[in-house]
Amino acid sequence: AALRVAFEEDVEFRKTLPRQFQQYMGVMFSDIDTEERNNFALQAQHLAQESLAYLPFDAAADQMAVSYIHDSLPPINTPTNSDDSVLSLDKTIRIVSKSSVRITCEGDSIFFYYNT
Repeated sequence: AALRVAFEEDVEFRKTLPRQFQQYMGVMFSDIDTEERNNFALQAQHLAQESLAYLPFDAAADQMAVSYIHDSLPPINTPTNSDDSVLSLDKTIRIVSKSSVRITCEGDSIFFYYNT
């Protein structure tokens, strides 16, 4: 995902490889120190470093939180929150744990994940 965004946002990621890179890159050329090899490696390192800015940290955190919600047990039903376990449209719900809910944006949709 990060590279896809980087390709869309930064022209440096859309540039082609040098025309003759096969003539100086690869295992058979690894023991030869040339300016072309060094420039190629420096450009690759630069692009790798730049791609970190496009990593979707928030989306990754949302995916991990949703996975946790799916895998976890429901919050403990204590006397203060055990009024009635039957839900209906005219009831108010109280969230008893921050880790039991998550709002995410996936594509053009907003989702509300919860654990009951």
